Amino acid sequence: MKGFKTFFTKSFKAITRYVNLLRWWLHQINLENTIIVAFALCLSVLTFYGLTIFNPTEFDGGKILTNLLTVNGVFSAILISYLLSRVSWTQERKLELHNDAVFHSQKITEFRRILHLLTRYYNVWSNQKATKDLFDHGKYKHLDFYEYKMFLTPVKESNTSRLVDALFKEPDFSEGMSATYLAMATMVENRKIPDYVYQEELHNDFQNNEIYDIFFVKRWLECNLTDTIWYWMNRQPGWIRYGALGKEQQTILEAACRINGKFQGHKLDDKLIEELANEIGNHHLRQLFRLLKRLKKGIEGINLLITILVLMSVFFGVLIPFILLMINPCWTWFNFVVSIVASANVGLMAFFLSKFPFIINRELKWA
Repeated sequence: MKGFKTFFTKSFKAITRYVNLLRWWLHQINLENTIIVAFALCLSVLTFYGLTIFNPTEFDGGKILTNLLTVNGVFSAILISYLLSRVSWTQERKLELHNDAVFHSQKITEFRRILHLLTRYYNVWSNQKATKDLFDHGKYKHLDFYEYKMFLTPVKESNTSRLVDALFKEPDFSEGMSATYLAMATMVENRKIPDYVYQEELHNDFQNNEIYDIFFVKRWLECNLTDTIWYWMNRQPGWIRYGALGKEQQTILEAACRINGKFQGHKLDDKLIEELANEIGNHHLRQLFRLLKRLKKGIEGINLLITILVLMSVFFGVLIPFILLMINPCWTWFNFVVSIVASANVGLMAFFLSKFPFIINRELKWA
């Protein structure tokens, strides 16, 4: 019974996966592609029918293969040249995206430097037991804000959910202040690493030309980390004693100005932290996440289509004909295979020639 249940579960998952793939494929198909594919298939079938049924008395398979090699050599060379030019353009475009990602990453780093100073020192928070003492030591040392937020209403009980439940029962736990401090500490460092790791970018004011990993950016956005800071700074100000920071107050103000020049001359208070959290969360983090998703994409769109055409052209028009030329043409199945290869090549070229005007039209569109 258990084996049957396992088989049924795996079968159901496999069927679901293939159904989703079919749905995706049907979604990609439009009228343009349907007509072009139908036209290419018709030409391919007609070519095969003509070569096998109404072929001349003397079927010269070697000559056909030689012509295929010549035509596809030129065809593949043109496609590869066009693909390389597009790859070069895509690389230039991705360099622009990378530079934009660096810009937003630098703003996020400045905000992390500010949060680092707010969570680094003792006697800065009005209730230290509910903040630094609670999360910097003991069993909550490696709990991060993502886990805290995501496991508030867990689907099933886990070690993390039990830890969060225990946190709520702590006598020193204060919902707003504890959550705000945990959100800040989570954005400053990776709390899942057992040992402290020195982060050079937090201890200097120079600009790093690096970008954040999409994993952390996604987690920060999913758990509304900056929104939590903004919300509690706006709702219940007065938790942080900025005067206790001493000369670091000027460091924070300088970092705020590097995030946005509008903060020049702004007083260091909860209002400033609130506005900074809002700008970082609603602008820089979201823009960075969008850029990172685009940077992680590989071959897609027209580039993917051309790559597939190149591979199929080289395979059916160069590799297979070359192998067939080395085989004894007297074999009975030789002409049949040559007919299939020739028909496939006609279909591929018909598809590309029909699709090419639409590709050029798409390339020239800017909106």
